[in-house]
Amino acid sequence: MCKAAEKNDTQKLRSNLNANLAKLCRELPQHFASLAGEYPTSEEALDQVKSISDKAFSESAKDKLSRVRGALAYHLGQLN
Repeated sequence: MCKAAEKNDTQKLRSNLNANLAKLCRELPQHFASLAGEYPTSEEALDQVKSISDKAFSESAKDKLSRVRGALAYHLGQLN
């Protein structure tokens, strides 16, 4: 009797799980539609990251070049 009840409970749980999963799958297109335009696409996000990294690299490179120029100017001044 216990095995039969356990089997029945398992079947009910599977049935509920499948029903909930089917419901969620039907709702997915609506969720995606509601998010459209709210967040950047992956291509837009990659462009943003590239833009930020290019800017950071550019600023970092300018800073490094500025330091090198300063050091060279100092040492050239010392040679004169």
